[in-house]
Amino acid sequence: MARLRRGAVTFFARPATILAFLLPAAGALQAQADLTPPDAPHRGTVGVFLGMTSSREVWDGSVVSDRLRGVALGVFVDAQTPLRLLSIRAGAGYAGRGSIVWDGDQDPARRSEARVRSHYLSLPVHGKLEVEVGPLFGYLLAGPTVDFLLASQCSEEFCQMVLEEKGTVINAAVGGGVGLALPGGLELSFDILHTEGLSEAYLGTEGSGRNRSLELLARLGRPL
Repeated sequence: MARLRRGAVTFFARPATILAFLLPAAGALQAQADLTPPDAPHRGTVGVFLGMTSSREVWDGSVVSDRLRGVALGVFVDAQTPLRLLSIRAGAGYAGRGSIVWDGDQDPARRSEARVRSHYLSLPVHGKLEVEVGPLFGYLLAGPTVDFLLASQCSEEFCQMVLEEKGTVINAAVGGGVGLALPGGLELSFDILHTEGLSEAYLGTEGSGRNRSLELLARLGRPL
């Protein structure tokens, strides 16, 4: 377990970091797409994603929570299975989760609320069921996501006294998306995912808490 730190730097969410990650990746995907023969068999997709998270903490004690927005970005690969409509999507990236928290018993008016932000290395492995209609496609996603704690941030003394955070969190995710095949061999798609914490993310004298997040992601990929 790691004690939450006050004033930790949220360097992952800086615009320059996001652009430095996405622009070279998009250029590499386009270059590889130009080299792929048009009649090559489809073995899967590799790409990058960027989006936002809307998270809150679900507590079993007196701590009450509200949603807090964050950023998600990373890389992914869809590996085709022998079943034509089924593939496996694996990814690696950054996920910002957190919540606005306060003591519901002692502070029902939220006068001493605190913002908790946790930065994770997030590794999803999801089953993907996809159908295609011309250049359009839609899909359903479900599977586990494992989060590894990178850093935490809290600006209020409340977090120093009450909260501790687990280094590894197991989640389950379910959702879906739609996409479009673009000229040049690239694919653009949009996901919506509900990620529910199965293991505890926070421990403290006021109980324990799990993460719950809604993720909206845009993906740019290249068929293999």
